[in-house]
Amino acid sequence: MILQGLAGRLGTALALSLTLLAPCATTAQVTVPALLGHVTDQTKTLAPEKIAALEQTLSTFEARKGSQLAVLIVPSTAPEEIEQFALRVAEQWKLGRKKVDDGAILVVAKNDRAHKSLTEQFADHGHDHIGNNRGMEQHPIMGTNFRIGEINAAIGLAQTRKLSFILEKQRAHKAIIQARLSKIAGLQFRRHTDEAGDSATFFHLLLPSEQLARATVKLFAEAGIPHGYWYDNMFHYIKQWDHVKNLSMPYKLVAHELGLPQDLKTMTFPKSDAVMSRLISFNIRVTWTAEELDAMLGKMEGAVRKVMEGVTA
Repeated sequence: MILQGLAGRLGTALALSLTLLAPCATTAQVTVPALLGHVTDQTKTLAPEKIAALEQTLSTFEARKGSQLAVLIVPSTAPEEIEQFALRVAEQWKLGRKKVDDGAILVVAKNDRAHKSLTEQFADHGHDHIGNNRGMEQHPIMGTNFRIGEINAAIGLAQTRKLSFILEKQRAHKAIIQARLSKIAGLQFRRHTDEAGDSATFFHLLLPSEQLARATVKLFAEAGIPHGYWYDNMFHYIKQWDHVKNLSMPYKLVAHELGLPQDLKTMTFPKSDAVMSRLISFNIRVTWTAEELDAMLGKMEGAVRKVMEGVTA
């Protein structure tokens, strides 16, 4: 969504790009339709009853508050960017009261895939959502975390109600894992400053070297053991953060204009690398049965012991 101030009556155009199809190829500017109501849908996306309901809602809002709101859905704004098209719409429709400047237009360009992709990336940490491994997805840009919605909140509320049970099971499973893997000489574990307060969501292994960690990761993958090797992860460690190092954003930052006090492209973190390159993590599941946990630990012990052969404590 892009908020732009306008000349003239200074109504506000709110442009949202939502894509379902490929972009339309055209060279002529899209004609701004006449303002005939609060809702104009040139794509027939909204059912008549939905349009009527939305029209009633916006009419009631205008009668109660005075502010004028409108919705315009078009197939595409190409060759213009949606911002420029929205400005043309606002200048022609002239919503809002004089000297109050309280008009707003929501412009939806249904078929403009480029805007759709950019919006998806920006709302989810910059992830491009290509492939089936979220941790290894590329990040064309930096982004925010605007993914939460009502369903996320509902799940979170349900989980909160079961929090005591979740913590009890995870901590019990962690204790079993710790007891089993502690018998392997040379293997280290993450130490917490507040062990009693650990939620036991993850278990962390520290191998003696990067070489041994990578060998363990390979065996874990072959054995079907879910795990995370953050050192190579595209999202969770700075080594792969080219989008941050290059300050890749869909708009200009202050840093683009004034620069940064450090060069992110050349900065190194040897102490962090020394830890992260040896670290392997995996989720501690609440739903493991005793048999499932025992089977997974059997595979894990076999893989780690094989890698650690010949390594002294």
